[in-house]
Amino acid sequence: MDYRKKQKYIIITLISIIVIAISIFGYIKYREWSENKVRNEVRISNTSIENIIDIKKGEGKYRGDTFLVIDKNDISNWDLMDIQVTPDKYVSFQKFKYNYEFTRKEYLNSRKDYKVAKILFYNLETKKLEKTIDSMKWLEENQDYQLDWGSYDIYQNKVGGNYYVGRVFEEKPEIPYNSKNEEERTVDKKYVVYDLNTEQQVERIPRSEELKKINKEYDSSIGMYDDKIWKKFRKENKLINENEYHFTDDNWKIEKPSLFSIETSEGLLIVHISTPALPKENKELYTRFPELKKYRDGEWRMVKIVFASKPTPEEVVAMFTDESK
Repeated sequence: MDYRKKQKYIIITLISIIVIAISIFGYIKYREWSENKVRNEVRISNTSIENIIDIKKGEGKYRGDTFLVIDKNDISNWDLMDIQVTPDKYVSFQKFKYNYEFTRKEYLNSRKDYKVAKILFYNLETKKLEKTIDSMKWLEENQDYQLDWGSYDIYQNKVGGNYYVGRVFEEKPEIPYNSKNEEERTVDKKYVVYDLNTEQQVERIPRSEELKKINKEYDSSIGMYDDKIWKKFRKENKLINENEYHFTDDNWKIEKPSLFSIETSEGLLIVHISTPALPKENKELYTRFPELKKYRDGEWRMVKIVFASKPTPEEVVAMFTDESK
């Protein structure tokens, strides 16, 4: 009897091991299939000038600084980050539509077939459309290339006062990417520059080297303070870094988080802050932007503040510290 029980136990154990092994093997194969399956989506930007509820320049000597109040109901976090300000001139964002081909394993190695690829520039004061950079002509002439995730840079040449837009284009990748030798994987990239005055492509950016140096030094000085000032400020005020907050379709609408994050671009300091995180009282901030205060206790919105005046991290923290506490 004991022998039969042991035999039965051994058989059950072996069957269990076989079932588990088959399950693990099946899961591994399914995961490989899932990661390598080619997927197709259509991506469309939803940003419109109507999403920007308010745009105001700074007062007095801070006229180059700007704040935007943005309704996020219809736009994603990526769309919000895409909105840019050219101080004292434009607010801009992209309009795009493309077919998107990718695998989960090679998500960043995606193939994009653009139908629309524009950057729209609106007058900062009137919100009227003034300039359009259309990259479709370049893409149509270079069928093997696509936009490298669609970001764009804005440069100013102090000598002539012209503004230029730079975009990275990359060779379309193979989907799926099957080569086992990663060293063989090379992607040709090109940087295409447009003159905002003529809206035409130019050979190079006629940049002021002095301005380039000043902006680079400022960007570096802000980044150095990340651990010392920004993280401490967020911790003390229970603020969430927007770059770490994962917006889904609806959770931000429910949670209405207090967000504060910073970034730099070509000598500009950009603050993203949600309206609940604005200070109730702050003489420096509300003297610079008198009309910003009214949004503090209203509906949950996102505020983008672009500082061209190059404030220090200490000055920025002081501006967003509630003096009424």
